[in-house]
Amino acid sequence: MSHTFDQSKDAIARLVEHFAVNRNAYLAPHYKEAHARQEFIDPFFEALNWDVHNHQHAAPDYREVVVEDSLEIEGQAKAPDYAFRVGRGRGRTRAAAGDDRFHGQADRWAGVRVV
Repeated sequence: MSHTFDQSKDAIARLVEHFAVNRNAYLAPHYKEAHARQEFIDPFFEALNWDVHNHQHAAPDYREVVVEDSLEIEGQAKAPDYAFRVGRGRGRTRAAAGDDRFHGQADRWAGVRVV
């Protein structure tokens, strides 16, 4: 589902409000990363129109978002939580959440949606 700017803003505001109301529970040591992904991180990226759960049923090489991808960054194997891909096929631009270069390079990559 594609969101307009206002719909995205409202969805993110609801996530922030939900977190604020239950802040202590979400900051507790027993709250798992998988739960945070499910409740907050995936919906956040979906609100920004990234197809996190592959609703388009794209083949692996054509998915916009790859969770727990294997990437080579500066000659080292990395496994970012999310890899965001723009374009089609192998060798297309990838930006990995957690890659320090992501934010600095994103504005230089044509067509990348900065998140």
